[in-house]
Amino acid sequence: MGLYPIFMKLKNVPCLVVGGGAVASRKVKGLLESGARVTVISPEISPELLQLALTGNINYLSRIYQTNDCKGFQLVFAATSDKEADRQIAQEASANIILHNIASEPDECDFFVPSQVSRGLLQIAVSTSGIAPSLAKEIRLYLESMFGDDLNELLEHLKIVRQEVVLEARGDETSKKRLMDERVAPLVSLIISKLRK
Repeated sequence: MGLYPIFMKLKNVPCLVVGGGAVASRKVKGLLESGARVTVISPEISPELLQLALTGNINYLSRIYQTNDCKGFQLVFAATSDKEADRQIAQEASANIILHNIASEPDECDFFVPSQVSRGLLQIAVSTSGIAPSLAKEIRLYLESMFGDDLNELLEHLKIVRQEVVLEARGDETSKKRLMDERVAPLVSLIISKLRK
């Protein structure tokens, strides 16, 4: 069965990361970049996570995961080195209908975190459905070499033009389509032509 790709808005969404090592640190970093409210549970955490806790960027509980700690969160990530604990977290998250990602057990995951290329407004996600993360990483590195930072400047300009078109159309779909064809479509074509060079 295939996966359904999705980009989620996580601003102020409560997310739980169980674990304090390198994998947990990567999960936390991505969540914070998306504006999520992050809680970390682990007896020990990396210096990077400790700094985030000390500055108030994350809520840190210095202990092992306890039964039903996942309640109240919308996303749960298990990144411990204890497979039994990860399995418990997956079972409790499932029972509480909470989407969860178990770093050590792809079969226990509701979703995978893809390898990502980010150029401001442009985001490209690559997934091998948890089978070969190293391959997804190599594809990401290849894609990163194709897209420069200047692409975001063009996208920011395109965003402004599109907003102006929507305001000018004032809800009239016919006018909106005409203005999109006149102003937005040429910019999209310009961006595509730059990408093909």
